[in-house]
Amino acid sequence: MPRRGSAAAVAFVAFAAGSTAVVRTAPGEGAVAQVPAKATVLDGVYTREQAARGRVRYAMSCSACHQDMLTGTDTFPALAGDDFVMRWEERKLEDLLRKITTQMPPDGSLALPDQEWLDLIAYLLEANRYPAGAEPLAPGPALHWIEFVKPR
Repeated sequence: MPRRGSAAAVAFVAFAAGSTAVVRTAPGEGAVAQVPAKATVLDGVYTREQAARGRVRYAMSCSACHQDMLTGTDTFPALAGDDFVMRWEERKLEDLLRKITTQMPPDGSLALPDQEWLDLIAYLLEANRYPAGAEPLAPGPALHWIEFVKPR
């Protein structure tokens, strides 16, 4: 169901052997995700297909304000390039998801399923030269552990 402000919260985290965090919804429940404890956007956290879907959604919902080439305007920030990367560096994908689901567009008129918001994020990652991977971004607590870093 489409909704705004649906970024997942993590109630409990247990670190397994090695560098993997097993993320649980509450003590005693089954694990819902396993992610590297130091996951970054350089780890291929989205797929090319997901970014392609995000590009279509961006054209329909975001480009009027942020421009077709993600360059922004005097009023709306660029979503690609050094300014975007510096604004999000050392923050988590969960923070970006929360920002776009609760504040974009400013009038609150866009309600999307969680996966479409994540498709948009995948497109932003691709536009900022972050590598694609084998698994798409998915809703859930793993977003809490994926950090923005500068692209290589």
